[in-house]
Amino acid sequence: FAMSTGSASTGAGGAMTLAVGDGDAATGGAVGVTAGATSGGDGGGVSVSAGAGSVNGGSITVSGGVGASTLGGGIAMTSGSSTTAASGSVTLGSAISTSGDSGSFAMS
Repeated sequence: FAMSTGSASTGAGGAMTLAVGDGDAATGGAVGVTAGATSGGDGGGVSVSAGAGSVNGGSITVSGGVGASTLGGGIAMTSGSSTTAASGSVTLGSAISTSGDSGSFAMS
């Protein structure tokens, strides 16, 4: 299964939006992305990449939902476990720039 939008030789490339419905009295719709499992090799990966640009590269934003009366939505990143070896690593960083400062990194 593949979804794609068209490229442009002049102008903007195609855009794609995946949206699910709102809920009026219960939970809103959810979106899940799951890669395939296997019993004979490596499991499938999930990659999210923003586009390169001749001026600025595209950004990736991950945000928890707003809670109107109680808690806002959280964000969890967890590496994979292993039954016979070490668990996967978690790496966060800012790329090196070839001309200028690299991007900043902040946690609050």
